Amino acid sequence: NILKWLCVSSLVLGLSLGGSLAFAESGDSNPEGWSKGEKKGWEGNMSPGLEKKETEKGEGRMHKAEREVKDETEKVAQKAEDEMRKAKNEAKREAEKLERKSGNEQSKGDGEAKRQKLKAEREAEKQKVEAERVAEKQQREAEKESKKKEREAEKAKRDAEREAKKANREAEKRIEQAEKSAVQ
Repeated sequence: NILKWLCVSSLVLGLSLGGSLAFAESGDSNPEGWSKGEKKGWEGNMSPGLEKKETEKGEGRMHKAEREVKDETEKVAQKAEDEMRKAKNEAKREAEKLERKSGNEQSKGDGEAKRQKLKAEREAEKQKVEAERVAEKQQREAEKESKKKEREAEKAKRDAEREAKKANREAEKRIEQAEKSAVQ
């Protein structure tokens, strides 16, 4: 039984390899009529018609693969969205069940107190954020003003230095003129 199976499988393998070798192209891969000089306007080893068909086949395969990937992505996204929706609905149902079970007035009052507390906390947080924003704005303005005063002080210092240099040059010129007039 095992011997039969082994013989049959080796026979099938031999025929498949032999058949593929029998139909394989020879080493010459030139199209028909190539050696007879019928190549007119061709570039490469394929006729323009064959080349176009091969290109179209490749593009078709590429578009098919893109569509498959897109479809698969959409399926996965839809599945995730469905599961999320189911989980949300389940949580909502559970919350409703709990609310129905604890339907007494005290729990309602507690719920109202919690809502008020949350509201107050949110309002306090908003005020805190607003205060921080205002403080940061004032700090930026103070920094701008400080930099402006620094620039003005630097400018005044440079102007004073220029004036001092100018006065020194004028004094030196007067001294030189006085020395020249004294020499003459």
